[in-house]
Amino acid sequence: MTKFQYSVASSLDGFIADEHHGLGWLRSRSGDVLPIADAARAEAGERNVWIVGGGPIAAEFLEVERLDELLVTYMPVALGRGRPLLPVATATPRFTLVRTTPFPNGAVEHVYRTG
Repeated sequence: MTKFQYSVASSLDGFIADEHHGLGWLRSRSGDVLPIADAARAEAGERNVWIVGGGPIAAEFLEVERLDELLVTYMPVALGRGRPLLPVATATPRFTLVRTTPFPNGAVEHVYRTG
């Protein structure tokens, strides 16, 4: 079954970009999310669809129940200020941790299932 996945790198303090939207610390389509998601699912067949574009787009997919998993890689840095990981308008149901993978560089990936 096709899954919609939000894969993102985050600083340890929960930011995905610095206050100037910069991604220097890390070495599409546009329009209404629902028809884009449904078209992507049809095109994907049994393959997964990765949602790339930052927290706001992932939050839109979550709001229309088209986000199945969050793949968050926490990097061993703290930014202090910046953009939130998943800027939702209202509280979400609790996510379920599926797996955790540590990497030699200190990064840790957590995979969460939604709903």
